[in-house]
Amino acid sequence: MRSPAVIVILVITLCGIIVESGRPKRVAIIGAGVIGTSTALAFKERDPSIDVTIFFDRDFNETTSWGPAGLFRLDNGKYRKWGYLSYQRFTKIFKEFGGVSGVQRVSGYILSKNITNLIQQQINFGDYAFDFHFLRAHELEQFPYAVDEIYGIHYTAYTTEGRTYVPWMHNILRTAYRRNTRFVKRQVKTVHELIGAYDVIVNCAGLNGGLVANDGDAVNVYPVRGIIMEVDAPWQKHFLYLDFRTFTIPTIDKVFMGTVKQDGRADLQVTREDIDDIRLRYSQLQPAFRNVRIKSIWSGLRPGRHEVRLERIDVGKRKTRIIHNYGHEGNGFTLSWGCAQEVVDLALK
Repeated sequence: MRSPAVIVILVITLCGIIVESGRPKRVAIIGAGVIGTSTALAFKERDPSIDVTIFFDRDFNETTSWGPAGLFRLDNGKYRKWGYLSYQRFTKIFKEFGGVSGVQRVSGYILSKNITNLIQQQINFGDYAFDFHFLRAHELEQFPYAVDEIYGIHYTAYTTEGRTYVPWMHNILRTAYRRNTRFVKRQVKTVHELIGAYDVIVNCAGLNGGLVANDGDAVNVYPVRGIIMEVDAPWQKHFLYLDFRTFTIPTIDKVFMGTVKQDGRADLQVTREDIDDIRLRYSQLQPAFRNVRIKSIWSGLRPGRHEVRLERIDVGKRKTRIIHNYGHEGNGFTLSWGCAQEVVDLALK
């Protein structure tokens, strides 16, 4: 007859097996942009033994995540927690790896003739962004407006330049977490294609997220066309916005000028009208850019939706965990790590 101590040990051990068996072993992630890649890395950092497969249907330089400067800025206070987790992450990355990661610490200004816009920014992230303050009258004198017609905020944040930051994460997955991590070039049209082969399926398909969900949400997802131009302006060391459509953003070795936000427009062709519009708007904000040389132009389609879709749905007899993580519009980089942590929490719950 076993002693009570042995019985207790057996019960604890068996309970441990039962709990462990409920944890996902195989995870599929649809999409290898900043959202999908961050999610994959979050899984591996949480539990390196998890088998992670990242599906992608095109080369990275053909994705929306390739082009953005990725300045941290949050449009919706509902996502404060996700923004905060991302801000902490970028702080840690910059401290440990510096610019090789594609992350750069940068300070700058957002101006607006509507103070309500800036108060909302303060509510969204002003309590955790470094050096956040409203501009005083003498600080506003550096801009080409009467001080009684413009308002401004200053803060320090991070750029996460897509063409460097996302490949840097890819490299970590392929080296530090190469065991049980795979990148597979394959178009996954719907999450249902993968049911049965994986315990968790994460839909990070961006603009195609609604189609991949295959549950009627495609009607809620729409393109928001954007354009940025790399310009020859090495003197520009601070970001500068007028509201949220006219800006320059310096990254590690580039300066970007933009943008347009055109809901529902799905073409990527950049016209002379687009270029002249952006240049005119920005040169009114900073006249020194009137004749600046344009080095390159990029356009992309942000995945618009009335709100981010981040939810778990269990399907089938095996209760496959499907998690949707798309619809971040222009805040994909800002929300990427916070949303990735939420996905992992949902998957392991």
